[in-house]
Amino acid sequence: MSLKTKLRNVVKVSVERLKMARTSNNKFTSDPQIQDIPKKKILFANSVPAFKNSTILDSILAEYFQCRGHDVYVSVCDGVLAACLNCKYGNLNGPFSLENDTWRDHESTCVRCRANAVQFKEINKELINFSRFNDSTSVKEFEASIQHMDPESLRAIKAHGVALYEHARAGTIRFFAKGRPEDEPNYHIVFRRYLVAAYQTANIFASLFSQFKPDVVVAHHGIYVPQGIIVDLAKAQGIRVVTWTPSYRRGTFMFCEGDTYHKVMPSHCPQMRKLSADEDIKILEYIRSRAQASSDWIWFNKNSEKTKTNIREQYKIAPGAKIVALYTNVFWDAQLHFDDAIYLDMLDWLEDTIRIFEKMKNVHLLIRAHPAEVSGFVPSRQRVDHMLEDMVKHSPNISIIASDDTQCSYALADASNFTIVYGSKIAIELAAIGKKVIVCGEAWAKGKGFTFDIQHRTQYQPMVEAFLSESDELGAERIADARSYASWFFFQKMMPIELINPTGDKAQPYVRKRDVNLVNISQAPGLSALVNGILLGTQFELPTPDYPSSLV
Repeated sequence: MSLKTKLRNVVKVSVERLKMARTSNNKFTSDPQIQDIPKKKILFANSVPAFKNSTILDSILAEYFQCRGHDVYVSVCDGVLAACLNCKYGNLNGPFSLENDTWRDHESTCVRCRANAVQFKEINKELINFSRFNDSTSVKEFEASIQHMDPESLRAIKAHGVALYEHARAGTIRFFAKGRPEDEPNYHIVFRRYLVAAYQTANIFASLFSQFKPDVVVAHHGIYVPQGIIVDLAKAQGIRVVTWTPSYRRGTFMFCEGDTYHKVMPSHCPQMRKLSADEDIKILEYIRSRAQASSDWIWFNKNSEKTKTNIREQYKIAPGAKIVALYTNVFWDAQLHFDDAIYLDMLDWLEDTIRIFEKMKNVHLLIRAHPAEVSGFVPSRQRVDHMLEDMVKHSPNISIIASDDTQCSYALADASNFTIVYGSKIAIELAAIGKKVIVCGEAWAKGKGFTFDIQHRTQYQPMVEAFLSESDELGAERIADARSYASWFFFQKMMPIELINPTGDKAQPYVRKRDVNLVNISQAPGLSALVNGILLGTQFELPTPDYPSSLV
């Protein structure tokens, strides 16, 4: 390409960007809902640019708010943390080891972060590298101080008022992709690296917050290291926090105020309302469509091959025996502390469940291992079928459906008399189609009035026994509440962000629209709710359900 052509392209791009900025500013200020909002300082705590999907949305939103006159900053790690949520056992258990600094040279870790961070530089954001505030001397002193601490002392460590243990352990569990990784030979080494990284993060962001004084911090995930520490420190310092994640429905995202969505959603309950007959039809149509993920961009068991299989015949269930369908989580995922938790973890619950069912007569338990154990972005190294096979080998009335089995989870529900979950979001859908659901963990459906939640493990067996002797009917009021919640969850809480285009590719489900600054916010309900939520603290939800005209 000649120099003349290059210069012509540069001028053309500059003119187009100027036109877009002018147009977008006019359309932004013309909207009566947001024209008088004072300028805000917004920090996008992206942290891990290697996560391409979060980096795409963070960069789009950063550009969007900056074009509208707000002070926008983006913080990224430039290779200084001792460990992070981008470290995975599958990549770092050979020559690139997390036990030393060789892991930073793996193509999927710091190398990829540095490459993807270019997206922020291209849109002229003020890029705040972690190294700018990293105090290597204090990090070395901290690392030395924890080498011989006992586990209880490690649990108590804080930095700038923030407890480090929870997110360091959650990060370690995610690294090993095992819910109980203590049997790993280098567990303690890896855990301490995550603890050091948590300490670094707290120090870095204490200084960053002090200098830049953001009004609001926007962070994907909101858990693990560094995201969980950033969120907890912002909360401790009275800074508003917004966390986000892509949601199931194609083109939608979920934003939450005040903490990670993992903790906000179980405790938040919208006002229930009576759906119209047409709304009932739409929500049930969508739930049924999830078996094939025809309207979704996040799925784990698409195009199930066994939807019409005779469940009794396949699992050798005795004629007349009642069927109970149980749904697990991915064991390693989002292992956080909840004050109301009644089980140590999911395995503790499964062991108690098997104890209850193994001697029962005329009832068959179907344990459905979560398909994301094998199809998720971080495949589990501690699968439910492997953990339980010895426990159930002498229990013919208990069947385990492995995570790589294409059996449709919804077909199991249809065949069951009632269902049990630990924390799975399928509880919302099961209740909406009229199934009784016992909740034993921190499911998002818990406490909403349409599930049956145990408060103590001594309540579990009596509730199971009662359900086996009672009617299978959930009851009209609970079904109505479940459908109301499902309508809010899937069609209001999950918001379209009109600045992106879905791609149909699960690995990279969306890209930025070519002219994001030409989007008219008055005609973009998802973007409007997002902007008002970040700037004004209003609810991150659509004012009315965004039902699709058809499910394709």
